Amino acid sequence: MMNKKIQRILCVLLAALFLSSCGTTPTEETAANMEAPDVSAEPTEETPEETEPEEPQIPAPEIEAIDCGGENYVVLARQIDGGYVYQFAEMTGDVEGDAVDQAIWERNLAIEEKYDLKLVPEYGGAWDMNTIIQQEVSSGGGNYDLLMPMVQYGPVMALNGLLTNMNTLPYIDTSKPWWFGSLMEDTSISGKNYWYAGNINVSMLDGVAAMFFNKNMVTDMNLDSPYQLAKDGKWTYDAMETMCEAVTSDTNGDGTIGFDDRMGLTVNAFAWGPMFYGTGSSFISKDTDDLPVIDFGNERTISILQSLCALLNNDSAVILVNQHPELETSGGWGQASIDMFTQDRALFWLEVMYGMAQLRDMESDFGVLPIPKYEEADEYATYIHVGHSSAISIPVTNTNLDLAGRILEDMAYESYRVLRPAYYDVTLQKKTARDEDSGEMLDILYKSFRMDLAWALSQSGIAMDSLMRTVMIENQSDIVSTLAGNQKTLDATLKGIIKQFNRLP
Repeated sequence: MMNKKIQRILCVLLAALFLSSCGTTPTEETAANMEAPDVSAEPTEETPEETEPEEPQIPAPEIEAIDCGGENYVVLARQIDGGYVYQFAEMTGDVEGDAVDQAIWERNLAIEEKYDLKLVPEYGGAWDMNTIIQQEVSSGGGNYDLLMPMVQYGPVMALNGLLTNMNTLPYIDTSKPWWFGSLMEDTSISGKNYWYAGNINVSMLDGVAAMFFNKNMVTDMNLDSPYQLAKDGKWTYDAMETMCEAVTSDTNGDGTIGFDDRMGLTVNAFAWGPMFYGTGSSFISKDTDDLPVIDFGNERTISILQSLCALLNNDSAVILVNQHPELETSGGWGQASIDMFTQDRALFWLEVMYGMAQLRDMESDFGVLPIPKYEEADEYATYIHVGHSSAISIPVTNTNLDLAGRILEDMAYESYRVLRPAYYDVTLQKKTARDEDSGEMLDILYKSFRMDLAWALSQSGIAMDSLMRTVMIENQSDIVSTLAGNQKTLDATLKGIIKQFNRLP
């Protein structure tokens, strides 16, 4: 063991080296003092250096690795569509790509190294996966280990007997933050889930709806701050409509209000979904046996739908572009709304988060808001687009559920660790959002996810989306009659779905 004398000599030498590197030579008196410190001196209080507290780290899953001998693990996912509604190839990473690409690469590498396997992504059209797996099952093939169907196609594939009940997989803990456990609770039937969702699904993060607003217009017209309204819990249908009416103007002077003028809100008919579900409402509830029931006859639901229909058809404040056929033929209804907003002809624009990328070149500053509440006492709620958000499923041809459970839990954790920050903190908050307030609003949007089972079953016979789009476009104000006229058919369809689910293994 080093004796005290040698220790003191080393201290002196190290101190001299440090001071000389700073351009200062220690004096003999300084060296002597350092060699023989006065241990009897009173200790001096040092002001601790202020540092930001680190966020508590959630422990990784304690799952033992399995050596797969370098075998391929094939994932069938949806191909990117050119960069608008489906921007990310969710299983293909690139160490030299953008933040999301790098995060996917890092996540995949962690899985590949732990289990000594190769993640092999294959991509196809969103609508083709059901056909591909049907052929797999009928032929007895086992070409795919993991699937990433669109949310609305998960139930279709399940009802066709193509998917494994995810609740039978070992190791997965949906109470962990890397899973969206609330969605699984909302969309289970008879205690069965045939798809899961979590931070693996970056397209689901990208499928969250928001309200965008033109900050320059707010300032120029001396309007109330939408940010402050949202922070104070006063961001409601009524507050938004009041602001919309304040800005709408016949700017081209032709005596009518239309697409070429300045409007408060520009939307297409899909907006009924974000705005309805943004109130925390739903069309399906569940009983104590986890069986769904059509439930849209309550007073609050009817009131919200009537208010929403009136708002979207308020010609003095809102332009519902689907009511203008000429806009579809001149570039598409979606593009018409984008153009109005980016060209300073609309105060508000409602879109799913993937639309935010369309605003990067917008000259005027924009902000991001949650979907407005129906009443101030309500909580903000988050809508997810079921047609452009992926889920996670296992085909029935994959019989190694032990390995599937291990890989999925670890992949979900790694996605939470690296992929969510890359998308949320870097891509959204740093690259696309333009102010700190937008970040606070995004925190509200991503706080928790809920999903109406009716929305998830939209391709399984519960066609509420197409029904309500028609209601809004045609301004069918008699919502009660419309819903009553469809009640019997929807009840029968849902009973048939339940019966099929109960037959599934």
